[in-house]
Order: sequence, then structure tokens, then C-alpha cells
Amino acid sequence: MAEIKLTVNVTIDAQTIARIVKMVKEEMKNGEMPVMLVPTENTTKEKDKQSATTAAEPDTVPWEEDKPTPTLEEIRALLADKSRSGHSAEVKALISKYGADKLSEVDPSKYPEMFKEAEAIGNAK
Repeated sequence: MAEIKLTVNVTIDAQTIARIVKMVKEEMKNGEMPVMLVPTENTTKEKDKQSATTAAEPDTVPWEEDKPTPTLEEIRALLADKSRSGHSAEVKALISKYGADKLSEVDPSKYPEMFKEAEAIGNAK
């Protein structure tokens, strides 16, 4: 079970890295300096000094909050883990909630919402 969760986390991290590389590539292609996504302590202090003397810069969204859309395989792995943990009924109910008889019938646009709900299965007490 831990291996599945680790695999899901590695996949999410890899997708995040790929998205960041793509963003940097686009910014460099447009002749812009890449935006720092995870500021260090020193750069945060420097940014505070700059913002006091210059016009406000647009805020960047921290990469932790901007996770990529989970894939069907990631949701399938999570739901399989929950099902093996004795929560088969909740897994079936979650799939039905999204108007499907099986996971592959769920609308991909609902994956992020469904993934969050699936993570909560078995955690509420």
C-alpha cells in the first residue's frame, strides 16, 4: 500500500517538474527572466526591499498549491488502496456520485475533486 502511495507521489512530483520546466522554457522563449517559484529566505527579503521601492509585481502561485490534474491511473491506484483497506463500499459510492458505474466512465474534469474525496475515505472519524 505504501508503495502505491509512493508511486503516486513520485508521479505527481514528476508532472510538477515537467510543468515547471515547460513554464521556464516558455518564459525564456519570450525573452523573459524565469519566475522564481520557491523563494529562499534571502530572496524573500530582497523581494520585500524591491516591493517597497518599485511598483507591485504580480504574485506567483506557489507550486504546492498548483498541482497537476490527477490521472486516471493515479485515481485508480488510490481507490484500489482504499478498497484493499476495507473501504470498497465507499469507493463504489464515490464512483456512483460522479455518475458512473466504473472509474473509466468518470469525466476527467472531475478527477481533482474526486481525488481529494478519495484521499479522505477512511480518514474521517
